[in-house]
Amino acid sequence: MSRRRGSRPCQVCGRSTRSITYLCADHRPIDAVPAVTLDGSMVAIAGLTFTAQQALRVADMLVDAAEECAP
Repeated sequence: MSRRRGSRPCQVCGRSTRSITYLCADHRPIDAVPAVTLDGSMVAIAGLTFTAQQALRVADMLVDAAEECAP
């Protein structure tokens, strides 16, 4: 099992966050890309952990959604 990232204060308001940007959800830029990390054979996307097959399915679903809403 992996260790969880420690909590730290938001640089703007001081609210507790685990974000590597040191910004809470209210203060992160709207165009910020979620963190993607590998933990052994698991893929973590914005703090959600997936198997490799699940991550591939999520990636396919993201591409489908982006293509649907793109002009």
